[in-house]
Amino acid sequence: MLEIFGHTLDENYSLLLLEREDLDIGMVILLDRVQKRLPIGDAAAAHLRRAGLIEGRKPNFHVAAHIAATLNDQASYTRNRGLEKDRLKEFVLSQLRQFEGSKRENLDKLLLPMLPAGLTEKQKRDKVKNLLTEMSVKDQTVSCIGRGPAAVWKVRSE
Repeated sequence: MLEIFGHTLDENYSLLLLEREDLDIGMVILLDRVQKRLPIGDAAAAHLRRAGLIEGRKPNFHVAAHIAATLNDQASYTRNRGLEKDRLKEFVLSQLRQFEGSKRENLDKLLLPMLPAGLTEKQKRDKVKNLLTEMSVKDQTVSCIGRGPAAVWKVRSE
């Protein structure tokens, strides 16, 4: 640990400071706060975003991919960012084809762990709902048979 008056930095971030001479101590402290999921101000977030050091939306910021690579923390980056929408759609279609349909509860069990770690359970469920709606209405690749807990999602006949 590196201690600076009022701040304790993760060892990885002190190493980052040594490797990235373009980062001042203030930026390193802000990045450390992002990594620890502590809040940062709007001006600080805008500054870090312009510098290409963070990604995500307020309040769910995470360090950018190249920072995660420098820190050898790619797994956390991927967990925080979540999977791309197209990959999530592939998982849904794969499950629906494999089991000839699936209840929403099972789709939640499949997808919720794949969504960004910074989202709340409600945000994750809303994201799944929006994904299924997009697949049903826009893509027309799936359809929902029935309503409520008994409803079953199926792949649309091609």
